[in-house]
Amino acid sequence: MGGKSTEAQGCLLRVSEDLFRLTTESLRLHSNATLAHQTLAALIEYRAFDESHLDDHEVTTLGEHLDLVPGPGEISLDLKLASRSVDYLEALQKAFSHKLATALALEDALSLLLFDYVVEHKASKILQALDDETKQSLLGSGRASRH
Repeated sequence: MGGKSTEAQGCLLRVSEDLFRLTTESLRLHSNATLAHQTLAALIEYRAFDESHLDDHEVTTLGEHLDLVPGPGEISLDLKLASRSVDYLEALQKAFSHKLATALALEDALSLLLFDYVVEHKASKILQALDDETKQSLLGSGRASRH
């Protein structure tokens, strides 16, 4: 599947219902973040070019995620992916098969990639909310001290 060209290639994945639901939630988040309708292929490509924080997660957390959202299943996803994106998924599959000491499918790599995206997105939202809360608190205390 891997290669050096950037041409799109077919990639047929058979995913679990839980992973399918994670794909739709991830697409909703990414579409809202970019204010443009996104595709799963575009999100995978975005993550392939963006720095992943998967290595920041505890191995047990990743294993627990795969227990809850296993990759392989009965739902077909026929994606057109750039070679770099396929290479990235294959590299994730290999690296995390080694880290988790178990054979992972390409679908598992997708599950981990989307898990990382959602966690990062949610963490960013929480930090933004805390920052907004701090600013409001400072503005509020500034007004109170002037009265």
